[in-house]
Amino acid sequence: MATASKKVKTNRSNSNRLLLLQDSLILNRFFCRQLGFEKFKDLRDYLRLGGHTEQESWEDDGHHALFYVLRNKPGCVVPPDRLAEYDLRIKGYLERLNRFRKPPVQLKYFQYLAVLFVEIYLDRLFNEKEELLADLNKFVEQENERLLPTAPLYPLFTEEDLSKLAFWMATGSGKTLIMHINLWQYLYYSRRMHDNILLVTPNEGLSHQHLEEFRKSGIPARHYGESNDIVGFFGGENPPVTVIEITKLTESKRGGGLSVEIDAFGPNNLLFVDEGHRGASGEVWRELRRRLAERGFTFEYSATFGQIVNGAAKDKRKRLLEEYSKAIIFDYSYPHFYQDGYGKDYYILNLKDETDAFNDWILLGNLMSFYEQYLVYEEHREALFPYNIEKPLWVFVGHSVTGGKSQEDKNTMTDVQEIIAFFQRFLGEKDTWTARIERAIKGETGLEDQRGEDLFRNLFPYLKERKLTPTEIYAGILQRVFHSQAGGALRAVELKAASGEIGLRVGADSPYFGVINIGNVPGLMKLLAQQGIPCEQENITGSLFDRINDPQSPVNVLIGSRKFMEGWDSFRVASMGLLNIGKGEGSQIIQLFGRGVRLWGKDRSLKRSSALPADSTPPYIRLLETLNVFGVRANYMAQFREYLKQEGIETDFEEIFLPVRIQKEFLERGLQVLRLPEGKAFHREEGVVLELDPDLRVTLDLRPQIEAARSDMNQEVAGRTSGEDHAGRLKELVPLLDWEHIYFDLLEFKRTRGFYNLSFTPLSLRRILEHGYYTVFCPTEQLSLSAFTELRRVHEIAKGVLRKYAAAFYDRHRRAWGKEQLRLQTLTESDPNLSFGGYTLRVKRDFVEHVRELVERADELYTRDMKNFPNIHFDRHLYQPLLVADEEERLESVPPGLNQGERKFVDDLRKYVQQNGELLRDKEVFLLRNLTRGKGIGFFETGTGEAFYPDFILWVIENAKQWITFIDPHGLRYAKGGFNDSKIRLHADLKALELTLQQQCTQWQVYLSSFILSTSRYDEIKKIFPEQYSQEEFEKHNILFIYDDSDYIRKLLRTVLEDADSKA
Repeated sequence: MATASKKVKTNRSNSNRLLLLQDSLILNRFFCRQLGFEKFKDLRDYLRLGGHTEQESWEDDGHHALFYVLRNKPGCVVPPDRLAEYDLRIKGYLERLNRFRKPPVQLKYFQYLAVLFVEIYLDRLFNEKEELLADLNKFVEQENERLLPTAPLYPLFTEEDLSKLAFWMATGSGKTLIMHINLWQYLYYSRRMHDNILLVTPNEGLSHQHLEEFRKSGIPARHYGESNDIVGFFGGENPPVTVIEITKLTESKRGGGLSVEIDAFGPNNLLFVDEGHRGASGEVWRELRRRLAERGFTFEYSATFGQIVNGAAKDKRKRLLEEYSKAIIFDYSYPHFYQDGYGKDYYILNLKDETDAFNDWILLGNLMSFYEQYLVYEEHREALFPYNIEKPLWVFVGHSVTGGKSQEDKNTMTDVQEIIAFFQRFLGEKDTWTARIERAIKGETGLEDQRGEDLFRNLFPYLKERKLTPTEIYAGILQRVFHSQAGGALRAVELKAASGEIGLRVGADSPYFGVINIGNVPGLMKLLAQQGIPCEQENITGSLFDRINDPQSPVNVLIGSRKFMEGWDSFRVASMGLLNIGKGEGSQIIQLFGRGVRLWGKDRSLKRSSALPADSTPPYIRLLETLNVFGVRANYMAQFREYLKQEGIETDFEEIFLPVRIQKEFLERGLQVLRLPEGKAFHREEGVVLELDPDLRVTLDLRPQIEAARSDMNQEVAGRTSGEDHAGRLKELVPLLDWEHIYFDLLEFKRTRGFYNLSFTPLSLRRILEHGYYTVFCPTEQLSLSAFTELRRVHEIAKGVLRKYAAAFYDRHRRAWGKEQLRLQTLTESDPNLSFGGYTLRVKRDFVEHVRELVERADELYTRDMKNFPNIHFDRHLYQPLLVADEEERLESVPPGLNQGERKFVDDLRKYVQQNGELLRDKEVFLLRNLTRGKGIGFFETGTGEAFYPDFILWVIENAKQWITFIDPHGLRYAKGGFNDSKIRLHADLKALELTLQQQCTQWQVYLSSFILSTSRYDEIKKIFPEQYSQEEFEKHNILFIYDDSDYIRKLLRTVLEDADSKA
């Protein structure tokens, strides 16, 4: 039997001070270390730097793009062959997941990693359990040695600890899909029979959602109490998934109903727990859950583990911290989700006063912010359409009123009354509220933030730009929010055909503008009648709540929604007002926040526009991509911030705008740039119809790659096993293929690659496969059909050929269009690389005063390197300051600061210029950071669908000569095509363009070039390229190694300037 390793020897005493859960994820860190990273943030940043957080595709040989990244990572201890097996198995799970889904889903990078971590864990658990336990405890001992003397020790793992895994994943990050794959992973590796497969949920609403998702994935499942006669895909070896609510599990059953005693299921269960926050810290539920999987295995999923652990009572927290620090294998909690650009921004009113007083000003600010969002939506709807922004909804959430007589119920009822009373006063007192709107716009409300400034001073930018008068704003609110032309009496209508709903409208005939969803309808109607609100009943309308996501829904305001807490799906939430927040409801409140920040995003990317490449974004889209959070009472916001803090969500920050100063005298030199004519974009200008092209040839190489060690040279060499061209055999099998399936797969490929203007039909795809020119290298058995099941493999090969063909076809048309459209033009202040105005800094509270002081002492910040601020000053850069990434994470900036490799290049170039390098004598040097996301100068990559934006543009001027060089410091681990990689080949493409572009520019003799400055070392990269090239061979292709060659700046400039000499 495997046992825990010996206890750590240490002379220090165990501290009573407990770390936060997010700082204690020992199991998660163990698996990050297996892949060569200290922690998940390092892994995420590594992938982001290489541009791989956006990759969702599988390569021609069936492997995911991330497989190659991880396989080549120094420090990865997972054997390459084993990693390849895991990767292909994950692909199989994904295919199974998509068997019945239209359109199919793709795994985002973090979902792939979550599944990969489990793949590694389960393989070791069921095949080398003792070694796994020993390795885990060796890692714990190593981590304990690194702790400060005052820090508490990490406890060792026991064998019992190995029977539970947990996933800390933000709302909207796809944990349901992960759960389905985890089920298949466990069944594959365990080969065990369990008495039951159980999924425990907090409520019936979430149970029904899960049942629908199981159906989409082809997983047999039933709701507890239903028939067992379900046909599924487990082959009869395991039972279907039984979905049951926490509330139905009991120690001993009393009376009727659907509750069940825990012992009825026995201890040998495969247990899945979704959002078990309602009972996770309760001793009764914890014991029931332990007994359910005492001889089985548990997977648990939550967006709010931080609240469960960090917010627990002191006497329980230590035990919970130990349990979940050992169980959480994957952490993609909200901070990671947000930093990757997913979901909305958020703004939480930061009021100095934290009393429980009710304040009309707070509700007015919430109302005006919501109206501003609504106005932007209405006035820019067409421009917003590609971003999938839904009509704004104002939601009030908090404690759920169930009709009891508890103090919590009474407090919430009072809050709802106060909101209704506010609406009533607003509708009936035009002059009063018009005057208050004026004061709010001017920032003269008397409410102060933590710095003593007016709370509303920086709010309502769109209303201010529109120069709307207070009277116009008041009238607009009446019309758009309340569906009223001139105010009137507020009415509350009990909707008899919709349980638990009260409709709100102005007058007898106007549409309902709001709905109250509350457990105690009679009690609230009685209270509203007592305060003079006309109360009615109505039997026809039906549920307003159920239709709230309908585009035609008139509802703008939702109050007291129990169902919103219980898994309601809506992407409309734009503003959130906090009602009474009951004690112990932190997890539910975090759930609400997670649902409120969800966003479809452009192309259903789930990302806000500021995190996406784009030509331009609609004006003020950020207002609609920001969740505004207000509290009916000030202390609710303080409590809400505390809940977020426990989840590791940063709330103590402030946004500061740091303007840039353009060095206008540099622009007088007539610097030339490559640009498309204004407003031109290939995907908008040119339609591409995929068809048979006799000049196009593609190769799909599926031969297994082999690796061998050359001991005489201490080098690794890679090659392919032999194989024949089987294109002819594939063409013979065309009539057997499912062309609808292939067509939908290519549509998804088109979406993920951004080929928006590419069109095709099933017939055109079939014609290409039947008559196109392509080569298929693969083992003969992959195209044999000895069994019907092998037809799936043929489909994969066919789709691989068509994807490559479509990408090559599209890229050929795009490149031809780009060569015709590119122009040389003189750089001006209006160029997007200069006109962005400045940096938006998101600064942590304890660093705010320092940053404000620097901004106010602006001259210092613009003229030198600062000791306590992340910038680098190079006086030849076209604007100042030039920010770098803050290593201490005190601030983030948009645009982001330079990464380590970019900073090194600027610093090395600065040193060369300051030392009067001989190559630059009698010449002028100018540098400009090239922005991304449609602002910078981009060049299209083959097959990726995304533009390549080199990080810098370097100009060297001498007399009438102008050398323009595009420079990109980045790693080369992902250069799949070797020297044919499109980024590496850019320098040759630019040379081909030179002659055509020169004809447009008579003032200057222009020379174009580009360089890749590898941040990966030569010894690492030479193993990845298809042949063992010398460093000199890399230099011939304009690739320099900045960490291997201290002379790389001189080599770069020499190569650039020799170009003119060769043409002289």
